[in-house]
Amino acid sequence: MFIIRMVNISILINILILLNLTNNSTFAISFDTWRAAKAYKNNDIDTAKNLYQKAIEKYPEESIALYNLGKIFYKEGDYKKAAGLFEKAAQITSKNQEKEQAYFDLGESNFKLKDYQKAIYAYENVLKINPNNEIARKRLEEAKKLLEQEKQEQNNDQKQENQDKNNQEQNQDKKEDQDNQKNNSEDQGTKDQNNSNSNNNDDKQDKQDKQDKQDKQDKQDKQDKQDKQDKQDKQDKQDKQDKQDKQDKQDKQDKQDKQKSNLDNKKSDNKPQNKKSNKQKEQEKEGVEKRSKTESNNQNEEKALNKLESAAQELEKKLDQWQINELKKIENDDSEVFKYLIKNETTQFNNNFEHDENDKNW
Repeated sequence: MFIIRMVNISILINILILLNLTNNSTFAISFDTWRAAKAYKNNDIDTAKNLYQKAIEKYPEESIALYNLGKIFYKEGDYKKAAGLFEKAAQITSKNQEKEQAYFDLGESNFKLKDYQKAIYAYENVLKINPNNEIARKRLEEAKKLLEQEKQEQNNDQKQENQDKNNQEQNQDKKEDQDNQKNNSEDQGTKDQNNSNSNNNDDKQDKQDKQDKQDKQDKQDKQDKQDKQDKQDKQDKQDKQDKQDKQDKQDKQDKQDKQKSNLDNKKSDNKPQNKKSNKQKEQEKEGVEKRSKTESNNQNEEKALNKLESAAQELEKKLDQWQINELKKIENDDSEVFKYLIKNETTQFNNNFEHDENDKNW
């Protein structure tokens, strides 16, 4: 019972210590972080690393755990992991003192990694927070100087590489020229020797090519002739077949016409009277239509004549009345000349009327 009480008292004391640390420390820490710090103090590095990682998994925004784990990796020489943790801690914390320390350690980690550009960025952030940090200013100047040297070395290395490449290409070209000259001198001796053989071989080859070409042409001509003959035979066969089909069709048609003619003759023999009667009916019908047409024409002519006669009678009446009126005028005027003119006009009018009557009768 006494032992259990002692354990409970120990736990209670630890909790009170934790609360006191949380209130007084510049970092807000979890219980795992406190345990990790205690393990690190006791030089139990592995336990401290595990507890810090456990605290980060639970509380990703706990900047003290990130920073302390980064310090462990930095001391172990794992500068890349340390730089990542320092950068996260600097971004998360809102306190300038914590941010300044995190950025400074970030610059140191990148300096170790020889990534001077990132180191310059970290040191510049330190000086933005605390312009009086002379250590950061000194490290910044060193990083800039080393970055400039690195660039100069890279340029020199690139120039040297290009120079070596050019020298190598020149040496290679020179060697190739020497080899070509040597090969040309060796080949020249055999070239003359081979010229005569080459000419003979060329003549022989030309002759063989010519013969092969002629054989190929003969074979092609023979094939074309055979194809033409086959095509003609096929056409003749088709023409013969078409002619036979046409003849068969004509024979069939003649046979059908003959059968139809025989059938018509047979029907004609059986009903001659009806056929004749139909013809007579057609003739009678044509006669009736012709007579009807003639009568219609006569009626139209008669109507036209009646109209002409009516017009003539009406004109005659008007003439008689006109003559009477004119004669009265002559008597009243007692003019012999006028009477003579009227008489002549009347005579001419009568002649014209008679001519019109003759035209009508015609």
